[in-house]
Amino acid sequence: RRAHVPLWTRADRLGLAFFVLGTALVLGSELERHLRRRPGRLYASGSFALVRHPNYTGEIISFLGFAAPCGFRRNFWIPAAMALGMILFSAPELDLYLAEKYPLDWVHYAPRVPYGFLPYLV
Repeated sequence: RRAHVPLWTRADRLGLAFFVLGTALVLGSELERHLRRRPGRLYASGSFALVRHPNYTGEIISFLGFAAPCGFRRNFWIPAAMALGMILFSAPELDLYLAEKYPLDWVHYAPRVPYGFLPYLV
């Protein structure tokens, strides 16, 4: 008699939930910015009024979603390394670019939205 192997394990469902949530955050923030941005101005409304990089936050959540069904304990280092790269390199580089491209807007935006990824944390 064959053992029953579930089609979707708990890790699979958790991974799918994280992937969908992260992808929705990426697509939602990018679509919002694309539709509502005024040319020549820094977009600072919606999710970008809470954190500077909601799209990067969504990507990190999606990376966690990929790791969950593949053995999260064994593969956590992959999304952790990607998140660290975004936090240490990508986000600061983008902040410098935005400060140079939109200096008048950035002066007001940066102090008002000090968090890059999660409000009140990072």
